[in-house]
Amino acid sequence: MSVFKKFDHIDIIVKDLEKAVEYWQKLGPEVRRTSHLGGSVEFSVGDIVIELHEASDRKLGTDHISFLVEGGLKELKAKRQELIDKGCECKRINYVAATSKYLFSFTDLEGYRLQACTIVLPDALEEAESLGLAFHDPNPERHERGLKFINEKI
Repeated sequence: MSVFKKFDHIDIIVKDLEKAVEYWQKLGPEVRRTSHLGGSVEFSVGDIVIELHEASDRKLGTDHISFLVEGGLKELKAKRQELIDKGCECKRINYVAATSKYLFSFTDLEGYRLQACTIVLPDALEEAESLGLAFHDPNPERHERGLKFINEKI
């Protein structure tokens, strides 16, 4: 039985975000723009979301593939533990305010980055802090903490 049932998104690093946007608009509708990692644009292509980022300090191409864990934080924690029990090294769970998702990263045997995430409610930042999770909020003027890692409890 498969650990994951659905993809959430494929993250691609591009050289020029606006040129990439022009191309990807031919393949599917733009879903949204976020402030995540300095700015990203998401497209819906079939059942998959393609997320584009411009980054000069990272390798161009596929950055990671993200799997959707249906449910909430409880289900994400269970999937993480399931992978750990199977011998996978998983990073801590984070909350990313720009995308309203809890997530954790792990790598395959070749070192390719994978991710598991779940979509959460808008008030999840306070929940994340109360649970002692690491979180990233790209709007430090809204939350004084910006990027902060709280004592890891997971």
